[in-house]
Amino acid sequence: MVSGLGSSTYRKVFDSERGEYARWNVVPNIETLASYSFMTQTIELADFGSKDYKSAISGVPSLQKKATVLLAHEYRHWLDHIGSLWGQQMLILGYNSLNARLLNRPEELWRTVKFRQALRDNRFERYYQTIESIEPREHRRKWKYQMSSGARFDHNGRMSEQHPILFTRFAWEDGTMACRVPMSVAALLETSAMCFELHAEKSFITSLPEKAQSAAWESVQNRLLDSMYDPELAEYSVAVHAVSNFVGPRDCESAFDLAAILAGIALNLTENHFGQLRIPESVHRWGDRNDAFLANLDRGYAFLILAAVAPRVPFRNVDEWVEQTLEAAGLPNLERIKADAIAAAEALSDDLVDGPFSHLREKHRLAGMQLLSENGPIFKFTDFVRRLTDGSISAPPIVLGKDLAIAADGEILDWDASPVSAQMQSLLSAFNQCDEFTDACGI
Repeated sequence: MVSGLGSSTYRKVFDSERGEYARWNVVPNIETLASYSFMTQTIELADFGSKDYKSAISGVPSLQKKATVLLAHEYRHWLDHIGSLWGQQMLILGYNSLNARLLNRPEELWRTVKFRQALRDNRFERYYQTIESIEPREHRRKWKYQMSSGARFDHNGRMSEQHPILFTRFAWEDGTMACRVPMSVAALLETSAMCFELHAEKSFITSLPEKAQSAAWESVQNRLLDSMYDPELAEYSVAVHAVSNFVGPRDCESAFDLAAILAGIALNLTENHFGQLRIPESVHRWGDRNDAFLANLDRGYAFLILAAVAPRVPFRNVDEWVEQTLEAAGLPNLERIKADAIAAAEALSDDLVDGPFSHLREKHRLAGMQLLSENGPIFKFTDFVRRLTDGSISAPPIVLGKDLAIAADGEILDWDASPVSAQMQSLLSAFNQCDEFTDACGI
């Protein structure tokens, strides 16, 4: 049985992060079938109950496929959140904010504002994304693109050249504007999550009879292509379009694979790496804004540079392509980037605020460091599935929305019987207190 309090907590946690924008969330979570909770590091499968989930685990084909594809997307969000330098930075900012607020230390409450501002900078506010025309005049899967930069507005409503923003503008073939979307960290996260989702789909297709595989794969790609030319979903595809235009892969799988690789690198660049980035001639027109992008450690901008200097197809192999891209961007090799990212993530432990959530912080921080050390900075779907299958990696808790059971650590427990539910209640209460403080600060 689920108590009324438990049901209320569940709805408040996930509803607070669902939709296009939320104060304490980076991941869009537009879909309602599954979502990743940035606040609690849990996954929701809204359309599954414990019975459905057990059937999926036991191998019932339709449910197994549905669960696997949905979870692949959300698992990747979790991997990037705890297993990258960017994610480690956000974890510690978040837990420092919560601990400082619950301890009510006035001299430490700036951390709550800093966390909120960091979230805002990783997914720019609604104002900066526009949808001009949903329906194309002709040719659904063709549009023109243009990269541009702008200046964000500060808290006084004035444009700040010290805080530029990178845009992609898409127009239909007849010149009608479709949308404008920022190249944000959120866009990079969605690119990588869509890549995992695509590989999950493919893993099931390879189990079909050989004659059926081609048609099934074509259907998946057609569905994905339709979404890539949907202005309302441009945040999910803007990074892939950049790779497709700069690097030139023509098939969905290659475009998503290469985009996810560059996204993984961008999420693990240190401050020193940003200082080494070589600005390509194609963006010199943005003048001093280029220096501001680098000073702000803008990871969406770093992704664009990597895509712009990457060798075009065809190339001999992906590993060589990665190293050539890094060299062209003025960066060290991938092994050095990984070592630097690990060192920078470890150094974050020098500035920790201990408090009620220190145990959760350490659990996620250490799990993420292990992921980064063993599998980062470029997560591969097959490696993750193998480790998940053999039990060498612990998956995040999964809330099954139909009956509020919680799947965690190999068990499926009722909401009130799982320790995860109490954690979610405590986290929700803490974030509500953070809301009170940021409201008082006008943030």
